Amino acid sequence: MDTNVGIGSRLVRDGIPKEIENHGEIPITHIASEEEFRQALLERLREEVEELIASKTPEQVLEKIVDVHEVLQEIASSNGIGPVTIGDARRRKMLKAGGFKNRTILEEVRTPPA
Repeated sequence: MDTNVGIGSRLVRDGIPKEIENHGEIPITHIASEEEFRQALLERLREEVEELIASKTPEQVLEKIVDVHEVLQEIASSNGIGPVTIGDARRRKMLKAGGFKNRTILEEVRTPPA
């Protein structure tokens, strides 16, 4: 009986192959090249954001935020961007445009009559 489960190529957390082995299965993996890794990170970010959007409970939201944050950290790291640089850029953006605490929804922008 064939029990192979094809999942396609998918970037997984470092501990997942060991978890698969612990369940008596054999993970087939390879180490991504730099370019493949960057593309896989972007695809994984898309997946995690979609799951975050679909989250229904605070626990699910937290779980997905953790996943999105981890992927974003790896994207930054793979581009040579560290946490201090991100923090500095965040502060500059906050000073320039603020955050989202006011919950402002922009409906339209009108040009004043001449």
